[in-house]
Amino acid sequence: MTATPSPTLVPFTPTASASATASPTGTASPTETATPSPEPTATAAPSHTPIATTTPTVPPAPLPPRDATRPEYRAFWVDAFHPGIKTPQEVDRLIADMQAANANAVIVQVRRRGDALYNKTFEPRGAELAKLPDYDPLAYLIQKAHAATPPIEVHAWLVAMPVAKRTDLPTASEHLYHKHGPDAAGDEMWLSQAADSSFVAEENYFLDSGHPAAAQYVVDVVLNVIHNYDVDGVHLDYIRYGGQQFGYNPVNLRRYAAASGATATPAAADPAWQQWRRDQVTALMRQIYLEAIALKPGIKISAATIAWGAGPTSDADWLKSGAMADTFQDWLGWLAEGILDIAMPMNYDREANVNQKAWFDRWTAWEKDHRADRHLVVGIGAWLNDTEGNLAQAQRALAPSAAGNTVQGVAFYAYADLDAHGLSPEKFFQALTTADPPAQPFFPNQVRPPAMPWKTQPATGYLKGFVRGDKGAPADGLTVALSGSVTRTLTVAGTGFYGAAGLPPGEYTLYVARAGQAPVSVTATVAAGAVTTADVSVAAGTAETNDKEYLYRIQPTRHTMLTDGPTPEEAELVSQHFAYLEGLTQQGVVVLAGRTPTTNTSSFGIVIFRAASDKAARSIMAADPAVRGGVMRARLFPFCIALLNRT
Repeated sequence: MTATPSPTLVPFTPTASASATASPTGTASPTETATPSPEPTATAAPSHTPIATTTPTVPPAPLPPRDATRPEYRAFWVDAFHPGIKTPQEVDRLIADMQAANANAVIVQVRRRGDALYNKTFEPRGAELAKLPDYDPLAYLIQKAHAATPPIEVHAWLVAMPVAKRTDLPTASEHLYHKHGPDAAGDEMWLSQAADSSFVAEENYFLDSGHPAAAQYVVDVVLNVIHNYDVDGVHLDYIRYGGQQFGYNPVNLRRYAAASGATATPAAADPAWQQWRRDQVTALMRQIYLEAIALKPGIKISAATIAWGAGPTSDADWLKSGAMADTFQDWLGWLAEGILDIAMPMNYDREANVNQKAWFDRWTAWEKDHRADRHLVVGIGAWLNDTEGNLAQAQRALAPSAAGNTVQGVAFYAYADLDAHGLSPEKFFQALTTADPPAQPFFPNQVRPPAMPWKTQPATGYLKGFVRGDKGAPADGLTVALSGSVTRTLTVAGTGFYGAAGLPPGEYTLYVARAGQAPVSVTATVAAGAVTTADVSVAAGTAETNDKEYLYRIQPTRHTMLTDGPTPEEAELVSQHFAYLEGLTQQGVVVLAGRTPTTNTSSFGIVIFRAASDKAARSIMAADPAVRGGVMRARLFPFCIALLNRT
């Protein structure tokens, strides 16, 4: 089978798990102030120092002059619990305010907890829109923002996992909470639970990303917005667990037991269980990203990310951070993998507090030096500070790190509350753009958002697809061995989805196998900047039984590679060779692989494996990266295992 790059736009149809009717008529409106995630004092990172109440007496070193003409993000979060987009008049005011502030992007909350402030939806429409049945807030906002001079980007802010507040449950009968909440039977219950079977985290009921139907539902919500609205970006909030003690949804536990062999309920701090939950959140992020850019290649996917507490100064600190150890949100990993365009860490710290000011600087220094080759926009908790403090944080955020690295802008939380002392938004915008006190002009002119080279000048491409078994069921947990100019070992998610980013252009072969079945192979061609879709079926009868055994013998093409060491190119191919065999071993294809310990010309390695036919065996050998790349020469032999000690 041969796969081709996906078209740029396809009709959107929710999957079976997203079966709600379109444009329902409302849910209760929350009344509290919503933040993209809890402020750092709400949930502490594992190693916080006490909060001091004094301010530093030693003045900081002066910052280098800021180039206010370079492209950068100048953004504001606009929450849905205050005026912003609920009427056309609010939108008109918002756009005028953004122009007054010389801002170039708005991050507008259009999904709070399973509701929608837009009309083309399969979730309940926000109750406060009932008196304006024909008004579509998101559509009107896009129209006005894109018509502005210069245009203002619109990023649709979607709260991903929380679907209901404990003290303000939704009233609409068609709401997700009533269909898949705590009273739902069996696998229809999609919520995350603690080990004691409680549900509420941070006052909210969260979906569990380890429940495949819940994860697919969230993907469908995102794709529905991208398909129906000309948004510049989608901003994902609360794409994480509600805390270390959560993740005990029965379906998620069942999947973990099947994958790990665990026979007892894991402890919350069990490292393998923690990594499993991280993997579930990352699998959801990967599917959202790859399916989103397949639908609209230019879409910008961002996330509000956790930056609680004192901030890391080492990799060990990062692993103990609130993001990694408490909420299982590996957002640095998402940037490195290339499945997140913009991280927006919520650096919500009080400038007047000596410790929190240090936390802000420590986190932003780490962020500048660890964003990989993607963008990072520093989130500032404007409601915690006076205007002078907010601009001081923004100035330091945009300054280079000690290593010379920078971020791509700042975002202020939030449009409705921009000063701890109640200074009006108009005064805040004036402070941003003029030389009047309390600060020098920070946004003295208009600039465009920065370009994303991986979108405008791509050098690599993407691969995605679904692996399905009998009756089209997701082939949860199977391994996809990907072989081409690079080798990857991918895991099929609970939804059946697999994907890879950052692939050099060229032809790849995918091998997927069920136990006792020969690998199904699919050929896929990856193009720079494009998403190639390659779906795979491993249903019974789609492949022959692996009832034959083979051996291939390999030797270095350059004999001195073993004595003098490999070149960088040889070392890379050998590494890919090992990863390829490891993936086939996990699939049950490879029985044994090894080599002689000698380093002379007689040294050799062997791979014993199972295949359905001579042709299939030759294909497996030829796809070995070391063989295909010319680092190893190989010879295939039929083989028969007579005795095998399995103890």
